[in-house]
Amino acid sequence: MRDFGKTELLFELDLRTEYTRKCMSLRTPGKHECTSKDIRAMSINLDPFMTQIQALSQPERKAQKAAIKALSELADQRAIPTLIHLLDATEVPIRIEAMKALGKLKDPRAIEPLIRILQTDSSGIAFCVPAVLARFSDPRVTSALIQALNSPDRVVRQYAAQACGRMREPRAVPGLIAIIEEMSDFGSSFDPQRDSGLRNPYWAAMDALGKIKDPQAIPVLIQAFDDGFFLWGTSPRNYETHCGAIARKLAPFGNAAIPFLLEALMNESVLVRCGAIMALKYLKYWKIVPTVVTMLQDNENLIVDEAVDFLAQSGDPEATLALFERIDKTPNRVVPLLVDVQGGRVALLEYILSGRARDNALVYTAFANWMVMGRKDDKIASMLTAGLTSEIESVRHNAALALTGSQATKQLRSHR
Repeated sequence: MRDFGKTELLFELDLRTEYTRKCMSLRTPGKHECTSKDIRAMSINLDPFMTQIQALSQPERKAQKAAIKALSELADQRAIPTLIHLLDATEVPIRIEAMKALGKLKDPRAIEPLIRILQTDSSGIAFCVPAVLARFSDPRVTSALIQALNSPDRVVRQYAAQACGRMREPRAVPGLIAIIEEMSDFGSSFDPQRDSGLRNPYWAAMDALGKIKDPQAIPVLIQAFDDGFFLWGTSPRNYETHCGAIARKLAPFGNAAIPFLLEALMNESVLVRCGAIMALKYLKYWKIVPTVVTMLQDNENLIVDEAVDFLAQSGDPEATLALFERIDKTPNRVVPLLVDVQGGRVALLEYILSGRARDNALVYTAFANWMVMGRKDDKIASMLTAGLTSEIESVRHNAALALTGSQATKQLRSHR
């Protein structure tokens, strides 16, 4: 038998006692020993819990992990002492499996041993504890997770932040804000290769604040727009992703975030302005259409692109006219942006029908690329059909390409 300690020895003795008792009950008058048939009958009726306890003595790690998992699925509270004892097992995979099992069973007796590992363990598995503790409803858990937000181990801080967000724990807000502020203090000294792990608690804390939705976190999240040193590289795409991620975390705050976002529209930072437009778009705050129209003249392409997207989705007549003017000036940049947005496609159709463009080939090309991917829109199809009779050769060509490509895609899917 594998030596797991005194607790397992007692269970092993209990198992043998149970075995003997059942053998005695199966004996027939005049017999002094159990037959093989008696033993098979006993094994069939053996307590499943005792069967899994016995399986823990197997030398194979895979068998031990399977037994622990089975104990959690049995939901038998008799397993709690054994699982708690296994938290101190020699092999790390066994300890982790025991943690997971205790999290499923949610017995309060497991809370203190788990907190002890979180606060004192030096074997590298403490980061597994917050996710397990988050399954319990107990004041001791909340206090331990908030304390873990100050852990010297950045991985523990990351998972503690995730657990606080999962629990929607408002008392964790100061600790989560402290993580963001501490990470931001690195500033220009941030080294992507050396300090890349710093991003993990940073983003985990922002995600948790977005879930808890405490208004005091809004200014901190907006300030995080300036933390460009946490990006991989400095390409426009990375900055755009950064803005979008934080904007999506601000939007859940609803109306409480709007005053801060309106102020952020005037910020000097491109990241702040771009992220603020995104967040206001998610909130469908179309009252600022006139302000966003002025942003079409911005020197930064990120701002212009996001302003185009905002105006296209607003459906506002003033926004549509502004988009028409922008198409006239920079069609190569604006048209591809509009065709990917429902409101933008409506604006492009109105642009064509208004007769503003003398050569609509670029618009037809954009719609062709859009429809070749198998997308369908009756109004666009009608417009393309009309384009087949256009006097402009490029318009006829691209209208035919879009209609042919759409039909080919439909036929291809029907044969799958």
